Amino acid sequence: MAFPSKTIELIERMAERLEAWANDKKRHRMLCYGLAGLGCRSSLSEPLRGFGTILLKLKCWRPEAAQAVEKAHIRLLSSAKEIDQEIKNGRRGFVFSASAVQVSASLLAKKLRTIAEMAGEDLSVEKQKDKRRLKKKPRPINERLTFRPGQVLFDGRDLNVGTGAALEILETLVRNFGNLVPFQTLDGNSPQKEASEKIRTAIGRIRRIIKSAKIPVVIDNRKGEGYLMRPSTK
Repeated sequence: MAFPSKTIELIERMAERLEAWANDKKRHRMLCYGLAGLGCRSSLSEPLRGFGTILLKLKCWRPEAAQAVEKAHIRLLSSAKEIDQEIKNGRRGFVFSASAVQVSASLLAKKLRTIAEMAGEDLSVEKQKDKRRLKKKPRPINERLTFRPGQVLFDGRDLNVGTGAALEILETLVRNFGNLVPFQTLDGNSPQKEASEKIRTAIGRIRRIIKSAKIPVVIDNRKGEGYLMRPSTK
């Protein structure tokens, strides 16, 4: 599983907002002096917008990363709650608490940055795999047919063609795949402009085998000329 680029961008934007929040000197001074009306947790609503959605996706992607981010998030909210309580109690000059919440915000931002980088690497790997899959062309039908003494295989599966005329004629058609094969090439005793009984019987058997094995080829009878094996258009 790889995160889509939009999700990675969302994580990066959240990290940027948290960093901006942590580096806001004016807010830091206001927190230190406990100015009335300032809510530390409420001021984090915007930087943390969409965190729940990100966390759910992280749990599906990498549970251990989700756990680390969730702990950092809880720590940040806990620090913010302590400051709000101190402001409510009318305390002033709590520099340590104000610094702690900034450190927590920076830590969460750092973890989100790391996750965005990891997700970006995963996405890059997925894209490379997709490119390789697209570049990989399917093998031609005639190359998927393998001939052995008394045996014909399609993708490694025995077609049970047997021996004799059917095998010989199939091998000739495959060897000349996409090209017309004259009747007399398929059977030296065949009339020049008409298929012999031997050819017609063998072709009938080959067609039944092709249909049963679902091999995507057809055998055309070019009247007065010969037979041609080609890819099926279906």
